[in-house]
Amino acid sequence: SSALLWVNADVEAAKGVKGAYVVNRFAAMRGGNGLCAQTLKTHDYGRSWSRLLPPMDLARQQCGAAAPTTTDVVGSAACALHLFGATDRLARFYSVNKAIGVWFGAGRVGRCLHVNASNAAEVNALTEDTYATSDFGNTWRRVMRGSAIYEVANFGALLATAEHRAPETAMNYSLDYGHTWRRCPFVPSAPSPRADLVHSVSNILTRVIGERSDFGFLKFY
Repeated sequence: SSALLWVNADVEAAKGVKGAYVVNRFAAMRGGNGLCAQTLKTHDYGRSWSRLLPPMDLARQQCGAAAPTTTDVVGSAACALHLFGATDRLARFYSVNKAIGVWFGAGRVGRCLHVNASNAAEVNALTEDTYATSDFGNTWRRVMRGSAIYEVANFGALLATAEHRAPETAMNYSLDYGHTWRRCPFVPSAPSPRADLVHSVSNILTRVIGERSDFGFLKFY
């Protein structure tokens, strides 16, 4: 119900879909031990809200007995997918107008994304990975371990990701909405390029842009 959404929220609009939003809200931890950041989505301008259903294999690993069952259509309060938003330093929720229903995000599977408390070791120890959906957030897939930069092109038929915390020699791409992925080297002989992924205005081409440094690798900007 709409009561799930509190006033303190980080709001991201899903482009190309009227009334669709992804938000992070802070809910009180059990026992009053800090505030827990959780992700919710709506498809009807906020009239109703639901949690993000995590990938089943990761839910069982992270949550054990608290993992949702295969008959669940949303994540449970104890185990859901939570994505970083605009106020976080990591890669944020991302969508484009010409790829309706295709969304990217970096996040974690569990009870919370992170908590505002001094003893948050259990939650903060969870790893953040990169996730994608092609059905308006109803189901999610982990497409890359760790946080990445990502781009959507060709109306969602081409997805691309690349490491952004360390030097990288290739980008990953998918031609089936994130179900399978392949590696594409930037320059075969380049030792450690880093780059930004940018799609063209026509939404058909994804380009890698950067500049050569004195050490012979691409430097993103």
